[in-house]
Amino acid sequence: FDVEVVKGQTTAPAITVTPFNDSLYEISENLNLTISSPDLTKAVLKPNSATATGTILDEPGEQASVKITVSEEGLPGGNADTEGTSDTTNATSNSNVVPMGVAITELVGPTDVTSGGLTVTWSWNNATNTLTGSTAAGTVMTVKVTGYDPLTGSTVQADIVKPIDHPVAKIEDTLDLVFTVKAGTLQSNLTVTVEDDAPVIIGSGSSASILTVDETNLANNASASFASLFTVGYGADGAGSTAYTLAVANSASGLVDVATGEAINLSVDASGNVVGKTATSGATAFVITVAADGTVTLDQQRALKHADGSNPDDSVSLAANSITLTATATDKDGDTASQTVNLGSGFVFKDDAPTVTAPNTAPAPTLVVDETNLANNASASFASLFTV
Repeated sequence: FDVEVVKGQTTAPAITVTPFNDSLYEISENLNLTISSPDLTKAVLKPNSATATGTILDEPGEQASVKITVSEEGLPGGNADTEGTSDTTNATSNSNVVPMGVAITELVGPTDVTSGGLTVTWSWNNATNTLTGSTAAGTVMTVKVTGYDPLTGSTVQADIVKPIDHPVAKIEDTLDLVFTVKAGTLQSNLTVTVEDDAPVIIGSGSSASILTVDETNLANNASASFASLFTVGYGADGAGSTAYTLAVANSASGLVDVATGEAINLSVDASGNVVGKTATSGATAFVITVAADGTVTLDQQRALKHADGSNPDDSVSLAANSITLTATATDKDGDTASQTVNLGSGFVFKDDAPTVTAPNTAPAPTLVVDETNLANNASASFASLFTV
C-alpha cells in the first residue's frame, strides 16, 4: 500500500491494517513498515528512510476449549440409551477440530483419573501423535491427533476403551477430562466429556412363588427365592451387587387373629422385616423377611381366623398388593438402579382343625342298674374311648 506525506506535514501519518479473521488461535504477529525512496518532488524525508512496528493480536475468544464427548454405554456390556438413562451419545469414539494456527505437537493428560480404582497414567507418543491413558489392567483411553489443516486447525480423536470412575455415585453422570494442548509456543485446552454408564434392572415377567404355611405346625416356615423376578444388567462398569428390601404398601392385611379377634396390621420393623401384629395388643402373628440373596421367608407365629368352619384345611391370604419387594442393583462405579414388584396374595395361611379318633383299644365301661332301687343310677366316663 502507499502512504502519502503532504509537504510540510509534521505529524506521523496514520496507518490502518485490517487482519484476516481466520478463527485460529495463533501467536501475536509483528507488522514492520519501512518508508524509503520518497518522491522528492513532494517531500523531503529526513533521514532518508524510516521504520515503524505494529502488533496484530489474536482474538481472545479463539483460545476457548474444544469439547469431545464419548460414552461408556458403547463399551462391551454397556447399557445403551434405549435401555437405561438417556444422554447424548452411545459412541466410544468421537473427534473435533482444535482451531490452532500451528499443528499440535503434544497432548498432556489430566491427573487424578482412575479406572476400576486404579490410577490412569498418560504417555505421549510423538511418532504416532497419540496420548495413551492406561492402568495396570490395560489401555483406558487414547487421544490422537489425526490431521492438520492450516485454515481450520488440528483434528483430534478420543477413544474410550475401559470405563472411567465417575465422582458421583448412584446416578449416570458425566466427567470432564481437561487435556493440555501444546502447539509450538501456543497452549490451549481440550475437554473430553465421558458419559457414565449405569445399571438397568427390570421385572423379568416371572411369576412370584407362593409361600404357604400351615397352622398344623407353626414351627415350619415357608421360603423361596424371589430373585428371579428381576433381570439385572450391570453395564460397562461391571457387576457390583443387588440388594433386596421389603416395604408395606397397605397396612391392612385383611387377616384376623383367632385368640384376640383383633385385625392384623402390617408394618416394617427396624431390621427391615414386614411384621403382622394385632391392632390393639400388638402381638406378632407372622413375620416376612428377605435375605441378601433374595430369599423370602414367611414365619407364622399365631393362629388366624378362617372363614369356612366346615373345611378343616381352608386357607386365607394377605391382601393383594399389600407388600412390595424392591431390588436395587449397584455397579462397580457405585451407580444404582431399582425395580419394585407387588406381593401380597402370594402369602397363604392354611387352617388347622381338631381331629377325633376311636382307637377301640379298650372295652367300653358297662353300666348296670337294678330295679330293686330305681333311685340308683349307673355312671362311668366314656372319654377314654376317643383320642382328640
